[in-house]
Amino acid sequence: MAQPALLATWIAFWSLVTSQPQIARQHDEQYAGYRARLEGLLREAGVAEADLRHAAIAVTALVDGLWLELCLSPQCFSSEEAGAIARRFLGTVCGGVA
Repeated sequence: MAQPALLATWIAFWSLVTSQPQIARQHDEQYAGYRARLEGLLREAGVAEADLRHAAIAVTALVDGLWLELCLSPQCFSSEEAGAIARRFLGTVCGGVA
């Protein structure tokens, strides 16, 4: 969900990641765990082992980018359209239609 207060919280967190080593380590650990879980899901969906890491990074970037744009410019597209975009992309990555 695109909420201005949540966006402000994330922006504050991201600024700390770049200036506080302990926050950066925490971010790296959390992101690695999230990416590993995504890789497992993508593996189950049929993504080739050699493509898992890049596919997980791409899914994360897509979701983050759609969420950020919904927060910054909610008039440009709806959350329903964002979901459709994500499903179409996942269908392409997983070799079928999602």
